[in-house]
Amino acid sequence: FAYALAGLLQKHFRGGSLTGTVIFDAQDQAPGTSEIGFVFQDASLQLSGVTETVEEEIAFSLEQFGVPRDIMRGRIEEQLSTFHLLGLRYRHPKTLSGGETQMLAIASEAAKHPRLFILDEPTQALDADHMRHLINFLRVAKRSSTIIFIEQNMSATFELCDHVLFLENGRQQFFGAPHDLLNSNTDVSSLALPELIDVQRSLGRNHISLLFKETIEWMKKCLTSA
Repeated sequence: FAYALAGLLQKHFRGGSLTGTVIFDAQDQAPGTSEIGFVFQDASLQLSGVTETVEEEIAFSLEQFGVPRDIMRGRIEEQLSTFHLLGLRYRHPKTLSGGETQMLAIASEAAKHPRLFILDEPTQALDADHMRHLINFLRVAKRSSTIIFIEQNMSATFELCDHVLFLENGRQQFFGAPHDLLNSNTDVSSLALPELIDVQRSLGRNHISLLFKETIEWMKKCLTSA
């Protein structure tokens, strides 16, 4: 699904039929356009393998699209700072941890300033600090770009998303606001829901909330009336 959205899935890549196009400004976008950023589930596969440092890796993606050198320098510094990679700028990409590699892969694509940014399970290799950096980035980035990410981490999904598409066995089960998913009749038993939601369900709350402070106030009222 992510490959199809990014224009990377060709008609004979898998069985079945594939139709549709990815369009910006009434023009069909070819695979590899700078308008689309894509981060693979396995971030290590995304690294070029030809660079010697982290900052060169970020520059590599910009060089492919002929970004002027003065603009390139500014974008490299921007991404190194945003993803907390400044202390790693001279490290060889192959020496990075899984979480650091993930952040570098995202930074390299983010440097293009894509209008459509697709990330396939971007949180899977991240510790708590890297997770927070990523969430902060996505929260800002979605003001100017369309962000689509495939994710099993429901905490990140509900915190960030304006809309959720819930797929199961290749079929759409729900599309709408995260809050509406939790308060719909959709079977979400296959999802690993955040503890905040599990607590509300176990206490019999009918109107599930994603807001932590609101839920704490509701729990206090429950204890007071108990």
